[in-house]
Amino acid sequence: MELRKNFFLPLLRNDFRLIEEHNKIDKLMEPLKCDITVFIGKDEEFVPEQIDGWKNITNNFCTVCYFNGGHFFINQEFKRVVQIINNTFFSA
Repeated sequence: MELRKNFFLPLLRNDFRLIEEHNKIDKLMEPLKCDITVFIGKDEEFVPEQIDGWKNITNNFCTVCYFNGGHFFINQEFKRVVQIINNTFFSA
């Protein structure tokens, strides 16, 4: 239990900090000059504008991959996530 707390608590804190500082980061950040791939759980409570917002992060292609599950979809979709990452890196 202590390991989970020590591992997940900092991740969740960073998520909340990013949400709070979202506008500041957007104004300071220039778009990337590379393709990006975004992983999203289908059960997360996103509005289309939030998902489309990822396209503003890059001047190149933005691929959005949807997975069954919520924020922690990676626990059930680990193999598929790794496969996409490998395909992305090794096909470049």
